[in-house]
Amino acid sequence: MFVLPRLPILSLVLTFRVTDTIAFPDVPGHVWKGMLGNALMSEGLKDHRGHGLFESLFAPTAETCLALPDRGEKPAAIVLDMPGAAVADDAHKWRLTADEAPRGTNMVLGVTLFGVAASSADVIVNQLAHVAAAGLGKASANGARGTAALARVQLRDQTGSLRDVSLNVDNMLSIAATVPLIPATAPRQALVQFVSPLRIDAPTGRGSDKSPLLARQLDAVQFAATLMRRIAALSACHGDETVPLDGLKTALEGLRFSSADLVDCGYMKWSARQQREIRTTGVLGSAVIDLSSHSWLWPWLYLAQFTHVGKDTVEGMGGLRVGNVERS
Repeated sequence: MFVLPRLPILSLVLTFRVTDTIAFPDVPGHVWKGMLGNALMSEGLKDHRGHGLFESLFAPTAETCLALPDRGEKPAAIVLDMPGAAVADDAHKWRLTADEAPRGTNMVLGVTLFGVAASSADVIVNQLAHVAAAGLGKASANGARGTAALARVQLRDQTGSLRDVSLNVDNMLSIAATVPLIPATAPRQALVQFVSPLRIDAPTGRGSDKSPLLARQLDAVQFAATLMRRIAALSACHGDETVPLDGLKTALEGLRFSSADLVDCGYMKWSARQQREIRTTGVLGSAVIDLSSHSWLWPWLYLAQFTHVGKDTVEGMGGLRVGNVERS
């Protein structure tokens, strides 16, 4: 039906040792994105093609994209998340359970890179280590921020298994991104667990205004269309394949959740447009998708575990896990 693109992915887990207490907001990914972005811009760093690394990672343009994605969407080539045993029925696993990371504790950050961005992994890890040592998180009354030192770098495979990589990040140049292997047999009923808030914006009917879909509004077609468009855009912009999605709406007709246990979850995020923190809403929980008539969707659904889905994916939102209901 729709051929899944071969999108190379590199996933790392970084462990930082806190050297001076760090105060974080709800979603640490927002802080890491801001600090890393500022560092990349101020340093003027380039990727291996000579393009600005900030633009390649966070703000792809027609120039930095390998091909122009369908609908003009140009997604970031990086996801910053909090890896761990996140489960769908615990709304706090995807964010910090405390307001700060005290001195002497470990802080873990997941870094996932797509396509050509993986070739800049050594530079990105170096810059993350630099911003952590220079000052991270909320500023205190005197303007000081907490600090941390990079203590460990690990490679995360598609099963979630970790292996250590030398802290001499120059050696990371030999680590290649790989295309995840997709289980060949599609389940008739696929269990989807949303492990960080899924935010999909939809028209409100008032001009061009959009608002996040609530748990009671989310359906399987909207979810599937969103994840497929994101994967296709990632491949076109950062991989080497362009996948047409003509006829997607028709192909998804009849797709449904055979059961769903979804809840709304609010979280705070920084709005660059408004220059302030704002509250937005995502969906957490679990759902079972009936694939009996849409088995072709299975590879896309499986790959979405690595790409995340929806809005704010750079900061780790839209994370999910999928499996066979019969084996769960």
